[in-house]
Formats: sequence, structure tokens, C-alpha cells
Amino acid sequence: MAKPNKTASASKPSGFAKSTAYRLNQAFMSASGYLAHGASYTRGVFARYLAESTSVEQSLDKSTELLRNRSRELDQSSALNRAYNITMLDGVVGRGLYLDVALSPLLGRADAEKEAMIEAMWEADTEACGPNGESLRELTRLAYYEKIVAGDCFFDVTFSPLRISLIAPENVASPLSGDFRVGVKVDDFGRVTHYACQYGDKYSQESIIRKKFNQQTGGLLHLHNEFERIGQVRGVPKLSSVIEECLQLRRYGLSEINSAVISARLAWAVSAGDSGTGWGPADDEGVKKKPIEVADGNVVELEQGQTIQLLESNRPNPNLGTTIATIARQICAAGGLPIEVVTKAYDSSYTAPRLAILDAQRMYENERLSIITSIYKPIFLALLPEYLARAGMSQDAMTGASFAWVGDSAPIVDPVREMQATKMRLELLITTREYETRLLTGMNSHAVTRARALELEEERRLKLTEQYEGDMKDDQL
Repeated sequence: MAKPNKTASASKPSGFAKSTAYRLNQAFMSASGYLAHGASYTRGVFARYLAESTSVEQSLDKSTELLRNRSRELDQSSALNRAYNITMLDGVVGRGLYLDVALSPLLGRADAEKEAMIEAMWEADTEACGPNGESLRELTRLAYYEKIVAGDCFFDVTFSPLRISLIAPENVASPLSGDFRVGVKVDDFGRVTHYACQYGDKYSQESIIRKKFNQQTGGLLHLHNEFERIGQVRGVPKLSSVIEECLQLRRYGLSEINSAVISARLAWAVSAGDSGTGWGPADDEGVKKKPIEVADGNVVELEQGQTIQLLESNRPNPNLGTTIATIARQICAAGGLPIEVVTKAYDSSYTAPRLAILDAQRMYENERLSIITSIYKPIFLALLPEYLARAGMSQDAMTGASFAWVGDSAPIVDPVREMQATKMRLELLITTREYETRLLTGMNSHAVTRARALELEEERRLKLTEQYEGDMKDDQL
């Protein structure tokens, strides 16, 4: 008969506290995978880390207004926030987005003329479409800045003629009655159908219900930051996830500046000792005289027992720049931009600044795509039938055509290296003239070719033979 294992029974803890610890220990030992790491309840780092599942209405809809207000305040008071917002605005919108029409090359020479005709009609319609004569580019700059700081902005579009006005995100809010979420109404399938627009004081007037944009009657177009969750209907500020870090960085910087200013003002102090009476020498009756004043090269006679003590300070903090740079780097990374681009500090060699610029340019291109798909393309497609009729073209002629809006190109760090790399890519047949022209200048390669042809023809007419031949050799590369 087997003997009982006394060692195992003796090692078993007793009592409520010990049994509880024993069960937790057994649970910890038996846990594996995420239960032993990210989903663990026993590790010390997760002792007070509670994360509950919430709906998009609870996590985003209720916090949208507060995030917007805090982001606006930081934009007006934080240097880093303003630098990030201005950098995004200048990089994405810049001088504006220009329409680039590329019809099918099978149409021949008339293709270029009709491309230019469609582009000219678009420019004419959007030149003064704002309520006060603003162009679409001016409206886009203002709307995009609202998008970065406040999370979204709305375009109210009407046709015949084209008129566009902007609606601030604060003016799209849920009315006192109605099935709206933060000013947006969706159908049973989650598709946006209406917006509730309010003007004046909040809830002081009845809401004006506007429909979502359609190509026949117009309506509201919604420009917003990237949605984070399925079912989200309103955007949040670009730096929402790092608002706390932005505020702490601002407070830390101001505290260090104030400390440095106070330390600079306190140069020295007079210690009165046992026989002294204060900051200045006293007269025979013990009345304090005029305080000792500091002047260039002055000599002050002190009373017996008085000494001068210099006030030493460790301000400004020698680690101030390092601390601010570390936090700022995290904030800029959360916003999708390298810190070198935001702070305009390119202190290293060619490779690092060039990589930072290219990384930022990729971010700009993605942001431009949101403007094009949300605002420009719907308006252009609504006007396209009229443009085709005025150009004498049918809808079938648009087969194979493409429409793009081109913005500013990335700055060139080293023009010689850039042109050498462009030449090598073209010789290896791994790129096109259109792509390289747009990458270097932001211009349409077909427009550049037509302009160069006119210039070469003019040079030939003026008998500038050497210059003409040199240009022809360059064009053949």
C-alpha cells in the first residue's frame, strides 16, 4: 500500500489569506500566452490598470467637444502645437491644389486642348466661390486648419452657380430632439443622411437640417481626420492622443523660464548679522536708510556685522533642451511628422534631413488624398457633365481619363544629387517623366512639355542655335 505524500500536504498553505495567495499563485503558474502577459491580472504593472470595453458613442461622441476646446486652447498657447499645425497646413495645402486632367492619349493633339479647357473651367468656377469672394484654395486652407485643430469642418455646397461656405464644427451639434449623434444622423446601415446645423448660441435657435451632399442638389461635405473606430461620425483633433503631453510640456517650459527670470533678477543679498537692521545701513536712531542699490562700478560701505551673500542658482536648467526635445519628438511622432520638419532644425548630414522630408511628404500626400476624395472630387464630378458639354465632348470620351489635384512638391535638399538620381531612374526605365516631373516640381509633365516646345520654337525663331541644340540634348536624356 502506497504511503501518503506527507511532503506535499505539509507544503500546502493553510488559512484564508494563505489559501487566497495559493490560488492566485496557481492561477499565475497555469496562465500562458496573453493571460501571462498583456491580459494578466497578477502582474504588478497591471494592478490598477483597468480597461473596459466601451462603444464608439461612449468613448468618442461624449469627448469630442472637450477635445476640440482643449486643442484650440493649446493651438493658441503652445509653440509646439502651433508649429505642428502650421507645418501640416503649409505642407498639405500650401499654395493650393491644382487640377491635372489626363484624357486618353488616343484622342491626339485635340486631347491637350480639351484638357486645358476643362482645367480652365474648373479654375474659373472655383476662383470666387466663397461667400465673400474667396477662392476654393483659400477656403481649403481655412477648412484644413479647422480639421487639424478641431477635428473636422463642413462644406455647404450649392450649384448654378457654384457657391461654397464653411460651417465650423461647433455649429454642427445635436438638437434638443431628434435622432442625431453629435449633430449627425445615420440610417439603419450606418450611412450618414443628414446634419443638424445651429447658428448663434448653443441651443438658442432651432437647428437647420441639411442633407448629405449629392451631385444634383448639393448639400454638406464632411472633411475630417481619420476615423479611429467603426461607426464613428465625427473627427477628433489631430493631436488628441497627446494632449496631456502637450500641456505638460508647455507647463514645464514656462516653469523653467520663470525660474530663470527670477534667478537672473536676484544677484546678491545683504546679511545683517546680529547688529544689522535690514537691507540698508541704519542711522543713529535705528531708522532704516535707503536700500542699497546696485550700479556699475559702485562702492558700498556696509555697517559692522553686515556681509554680502551671492545667490547661486542652477537655472536655466542645463537639461532643459534635452527634456523638451525628447517629449516633443514623441508628440510629433504621434502626429505623423518628424521633429526635424516641425522644428525646422536640420542639423545632420544630407541623408537624415532628406529622409525626414520624404517621410513628411508621404504624410502630406495621404492628407491631400482625404481633401480630394472628401471635397474636390464630389464637386468636380457634379460639374463634369457641364464641362463636357461646353468642351463638345461626350461621356464616352472620358473612358481611360484620370483626374488628379497636385500640390506643392517636397523641397530639394541637394539639387545635383536629385537630378542625378532622376536621370538614372529614367535611363533604367523604372519610372516615368510624369512621375519625376511631379515629384520634383509638382507640375504636369504634359504641360511642361508643351511649354518647352513653345520655348524651343521661340528660340529657333530668334536663331538661338546653340541654346536650342543644348536644350534638345537635355530633352533627349
